[in-house]
Amino acid sequence: MKRPLTLTGAILATVGQGIYGILALLAFITYCEFGVLTYIIVALLITLVVLTALVMNIVSIGAWNKDKDGYKKLKGIIITAVVLNFVVVLNQLLDLFAAGVSVGIVVLYFLLIGLNVAGNVLMLVDLSKEGKRWGEDVTVATTTANAPSAAPKLEDKLQAADVFSQKLAKIDALKEKGILSEEEYSEIKKSYVKEYLEKQ
Repeated sequence: MKRPLTLTGAILATVGQGIYGILALLAFITYCEFGVLTYIIVALLITLVVLTALVMNIVSIGAWNKDKDGYKKLKGIIITAVVLNFVVVLNQLLDLFAAGVSVGIVVLYFLLIGLNVAGNVLMLVDLSKEGKRWGEDVTVATTTANAPSAAPKLEDKLQAADVFSQKLAKIDALKEKGILSEEEYSEIKKSYVKEYLEKQ
């Protein structure tokens, strides 16, 4: 089952997190040079969250063509990716309000926020659709289970064979008594054989 929204959303979020991960790593290295412990710890936590989100988004890409059970197994990872993506977006918004942010950084951050939000929305749409699909699958399975089987059962085949042999015996008797000509006998026998084969 194909899920193009999950594929597109996970790719967008992966690109956004990848770029922001580089920025977060650079910030962490910069803060390490300054030696301010509080900034180092915060930058390390942000970098870890971004890298975790990046890995979750990459794993989510693989869910786009999984069957129902495979998708269910990855559902927790997709939800975690979406949550972490939103956490990163909140951090990016906080960064935008920081003092001394240049216009170029503002544009870059809005681009990254857009990628993450768009990716999350697409993945959430597929998650909600999938829930409906599972409900439909149950309905279809129940309906199919209750419907009569299209393939004839052994019992039906045996009954059809018994009816066929009885009809052949009757027309054989009619032919022997001279009631049916050879031509009539052949024509009726062909129709009986055709009818019998259709029931198999």
